[in-house]
Amino acid sequence: MMHSYSAIFLSLVASALAYQVTSPNAQEGWTSAGPNTVSWQRVDTDPSNFTLVLTNEDRNVLPSNNQVLIALVDGTTGSTTVPPPSNGFPVGGTFRLNFVKDAQDLNSILAQSSEFNITKSTTSSSGTSTATGTTGGTSSRSGSTMTISNGASGTSGATGAGGLNPTTSDTTTSPTSSSAALPGAGVTTGFLGLVALVGAFMA
Repeated sequence: MMHSYSAIFLSLVASALAYQVTSPNAQEGWTSAGPNTVSWQRVDTDPSNFTLVLTNEDRNVLPSNNQVLIALVDGTTGSTTVPPPSNGFPVGGTFRLNFVKDAQDLNSILAQSSEFNITKSTTSSSGTSTATGTTGGTSSRSGSTMTISNGASGTSGATGAGGLNPTTSDTTTSPTSSSAALPGAGVTTGFLGLVALVGAFMA
């Protein structure tokens, strides 16, 4: 009888010192898109590595019953991020995580999480794109609003629409003409002087 109590006591001590999964749990579940986080506690006597397995007794939710998520996890880190499978995590309830010895021995369970749910992710599409044109302008688009800024300028230094239509200024120079005396004007002036001279002489 004494040996039975001792065996039970040692079993309880061993279970208390083994890996303990702290999340996920009934209050902190996962999402189907992930990535998701698993965290745990351990002591020095626990194996330093383990294989992480997703399990569910409901074969309609998880047909394989056991799905290896990460073949080799460093147990000394206390937590790790679990990337989603190619088709995402299955959605449903009553999931558990098993810490097992290795990928070849899925039945050697070191620790098991409490049941948790995996819910379908809800994502909203809001893309932002940026493009750069050959003129040095940039355009940015967020959602349904698009803003265009063009920093190019015309060759004349004046900025037109988008800097591509420079303002030109045409100046027309009209030649300035100065009237000079006609050749005949000089002759007339000389003739009148001669008449005046003759008139003075005859007087």
